[in-house]
Amino acid sequence: MHVIITPVGSAGDVLPFVALGRELRDRGHEVVVLANEYFQGMVEGAGLSFGHAGSKASYAATMNDPDLWHPYRGGRRLVQQFVAQTPEMFHAVMEQVRPGESVLLCGPGAAGALVAQEKMRLPMAMFYLQPSMLFGFNGPWVSPAMRRSDWVPIWLRRRVFSLSSRLIMDRMVLRPVNEFRAQIGLPAMEDWKRAWLGKPSLAIGLFPEWFARYQHDSSEPARLTGFLFYSDEDARKTPKELTDFLDAGPSPLVFTAGTANRRAPKLFAAAVKATERIGRRGVLLTPFREQVPTELPDNVIQVDYAPLSDVLPRTAAIVHHGGVGTLAQALAAGIPQLIIPHALDQPANAVRVTDLGAGDYLPVKEVDESALIEKLTSLLDNERIRRVARGYAERLAEQDALSETCNLVETLADVRLRSEIKWDAPA
Repeated sequence: MHVIITPVGSAGDVLPFVALGRELRDRGHEVVVLANEYFQGMVEGAGLSFGHAGSKASYAATMNDPDLWHPYRGGRRLVQQFVAQTPEMFHAVMEQVRPGESVLLCGPGAAGALVAQEKMRLPMAMFYLQPSMLFGFNGPWVSPAMRRSDWVPIWLRRRVFSLSSRLIMDRMVLRPVNEFRAQIGLPAMEDWKRAWLGKPSLAIGLFPEWFARYQHDSSEPARLTGFLFYSDEDARKTPKELTDFLDAGPSPLVFTAGTANRRAPKLFAAAVKATERIGRRGVLLTPFREQVPTELPDNVIQVDYAPLSDVLPRTAAIVHHGGVGTLAQALAAGIPQLIIPHALDQPANAVRVTDLGAGDYLPVKEVDESALIEKLTSLLDNERIRRVARGYAERLAEQDALSETCNLVETLADVRLRSEIKWDAPA
């Protein structure tokens, strides 16, 4: 197959697609990854062909938008940014398409790729990295402020979703996408979910069933394969100063707010004080040094980047933002995790990890030295949580989600050869 992959988002959204692309390449398929040029080194470092779909400046503008990390405005801003990229992504895909040969792999948000898919009738696999993107109504019902309302009946959840769809999503997605569709000769769409998610030949959830049970009321029938792990240790090794730090003493705590979050100085300041108070060593993992206190004690180190797959197995616990890629790495390492969610899918992810018994969460507004000490002490002293976390690591070690996912993707070759494309995703 000629495979076109179109990831959008931050590093945690791109890395699973790099893993997928590398495995498909090793199976003999030709692969090109169309992404923001910010990720060019990551893609080419994996030995994959890269195509530009966005500038570093546009990526920086998105990630520096203060509303992106707002608990209520974050989702809206992200959708607006993705939709604004529709023309650029569309043309990037169209430059790569080989009629009768190409298949398309993308995730929610790659609106331009979906328009190209319809224009060229490409077989397509839609990937859901986050369970919340399947729009089911039986999962955790949690607000961005971390107030759980699981008691809300399904009928009311559906009504709220329907109302927000008409008042918010139709305006943000349908109008601009339909304007662009008209420019290239495609009819207008009436359903924002179809404009946003397309009509895939195949829908795949990149998380295991035990993490988020498939919801049969979801907007898309999807196959769940599991987390896809990719380590770019060959291209970006663990810094020597961090390796030396890990070798020099007991397993530390890791604190990170994600690869793109510039608004976590409060977390890192509290982390430094908390580690000193409880007598633990700490690693502050952030590329934005301005967030970190100028003077760090001997028990704390700051590094811009380190492969989590290399570092986490040597740590006692991780405090992070709740991105699905980071929490999956923590589960694979078998360590407790404390999640401090900001926005988007992070609150629901925090609840899922807590319900699994593998960690806990702390609302971002409550972050301070005392709260961190209380939560971390509770996690580190809890043998049951450590045992449960190790159990999930064992389960992940036994799975081969990458092979299963690639096997499904290769069925698109059959779709490509058919005269009539079968749009129905497998049950």
